Amino acid sequence: MLAIKVSNLVKVFKIKRNKKIVALRGITFSLPKGHILGYLGPNGAGKTTTIRILTGFLEPDDGYAELLGYDISREFERVKHIINIMSTERTYLIENMTIERNLRLFGRLYGFRGLELKRRINELLEFFDLKEHKDKRIYELSRGLRVRSSLCRALINYPEVLFLDEPTSGIDVICAEQIRSYIRKISREGTTIFLATHNMYEAQRLSDYLAFLDRGRIIAYGRTEEILEKFSPLEKVVRIKCDKPRELAKHLLSEGYEVEEKGGEVRVRLRRGQELNPLLVEIASTARIDFISVVEPSLEEVFKHLYGRGGGHGGEELGR
Repeated sequence: MLAIKVSNLVKVFKIKRNKKIVALRGITFSLPKGHILGYLGPNGAGKTTTIRILTGFLEPDDGYAELLGYDISREFERVKHIINIMSTERTYLIENMTIERNLRLFGRLYGFRGLELKRRINELLEFFDLKEHKDKRIYELSRGLRVRSSLCRALINYPEVLFLDEPTSGIDVICAEQIRSYIRKISREGTTIFLATHNMYEAQRLSDYLAFLDRGRIIAYGRTEEILEKFSPLEKVVRIKCDKPRELAKHLLSEGYEVEEKGGEVRVRLRRGQELNPLLVEIASTARIDFISVVEPSLEEVFKHLYGRGGGHGGEELGR
């Protein structure tokens, strides 16, 4: 079953009497239930607009979207209680209330009462390691604790589809890795996750499917491994430490390889069609190897390939 189905979705914003911004230009994609979609693109590509349409904050101008089989334009009332959204830009939490009181309030808004609500709050506080912080007010929390509290709030109603908008933006590396761990745990429990992020490492680590958005259009969509195989300009990166790095780099350059030598380490970027075994033979015949490793293609390389190193296109402005 598809959790999300989007077909030819269009959104246009009027900014002046004779001007408009086309934010979404007929996007189409889908996501099976229980999976994670990494939704990627430069600033202004249309990621947040897509989320706002799918969560009922905006009406599309054309096209069709379903959540869990329900048409969001005609049947959103039937789906709004089984989805939720979390964003680091807006937590939706009440600043002068404690974590626990916030969860109690939002739980009541979703119809939970008594023991059922108390049990759910305790489950979430334990799941996100927040029990010792439950009596702290939101304005007292660190950035990382605010993100965890916001995730708690977004899960209070047992959502079948969870929308995450830049969930690790602005937090330190350790906190970000904790949040990714929580996202994996949430996914393993069967929640479908729509993950809008700028973080390529995050998207590659977490996503089952990927969609790349540029100027309101989907320019690449598929399973993560398929995207990496199809769009990465590189086959592999080989890292070598040896007794003669400069000599090795010079030799490999003469053999037609793309080579970088820095800090005593040689890096060889294998492109499509270049085999690993002949390279290993060349290395072994030229230098004594202390260390060698092979790194698979990264989503960052795919992003650079799809958008160019400059990156970044917003909605297209139309006017006079």
